[in-house]
Amino acid sequence: DLSGASNVYVTDGSVDVSDASYLADLERGLQSDDADADVSFNVQDTAAAIVSELAETNPSIDAADEFSVSFGVTDISGAQSIQGHSGYNDANSAYDISDSASAIINNASNVYDDGVDDVFVTNGSVGASDGVSLTTIANQKIATDGTTSEIQFTVADDAQSIADALIGSGGALNGASEVEITGGTIDYNEAVAVQNIVGYDTADSYYNISDSAGAILGASGDVLGYQGVQEVIANDVNSAADALQ
Repeated sequence: DLSGASNVYVTDGSVDVSDASYLADLERGLQSDDADADVSFNVQDTAAAIVSELAETNPSIDAADEFSVSFGVTDISGAQSIQGHSGYNDANSAYDISDSASAIINNASNVYDDGVDDVFVTNGSVGASDGVSLTTIANQKIATDGTTSEIQFTVADDAQSIADALIGSGGALNGASEVEITGGTIDYNEAVAVQNIVGYDTADSYYNISDSAGAILGASGDVLGYQGVQEVIANDVNSAADALQ
C-alpha cells in the first residue's frame, strides 16, 4: 500500500506502455491526497504502442518523466505525435517512417528528427520532380544527424523529365535506389547525364536519342551501346560520309 507516499521512484530503467498505465493511475491516486505527489518513471516501447497511447485521452505517457521509441514503423502523423510531446527523448529513440512521397516532402522536419532511422516511400515509384525533392531530403538527413540513414524510393518518368531534373546537378536523383526511364526522346548530352545516374535501371529503361549528326559522330563512346537506348536519330545528315559513319 503506497497511500500517503509523496514520491515513488521506479528503478527498472524504463517500462512499457502497459506498465505505464498502472503507474499513471497510481500517481493520480496519490495526487488525490497530495497534489504534489509524483511517481517517477520512464517509458520505452515500439512506435505503434507509443502512438496508440498518445491518441488516448489522458495518456499514461503524460505522467512519465520521459519516453523513447525502441523500434518499429509509423507514418508522418504518428511521428508528429511522438515528436510533439514534451517528454519525447529523441536521443534514445530509433524508429522508421513509412508514408507517401507527398507526406514526406511536405513534412521533412519530422524526417530530420534524431530518433528517426530510415524512411520508406510507399508510392510504387515517384516522378522525377518528387525524386529530386526526396534526394534533397535524404542528403539533408545525413548531414543533420551524421548517420547513414536512408530514404527508400524509386523514380520512374519519361526521358525528358529525368533529363530536366538533372540540369544543374547530375546527382539530383542519386538518392533513389532505382531510376527507370519510361520512354521519350532526349539529346546526346542529356543521355550522358542519364547514364551517369547512380541508380539508373539499365534493364527496364527505354528511350531514344535525337541530335545533330555532328553531336552523335563526335560522341565519346558508342552511343548505340548506351543501356536503355532504342533508337539514335541523326537530324541533319549533310553528306554520304556522315551517313556511312
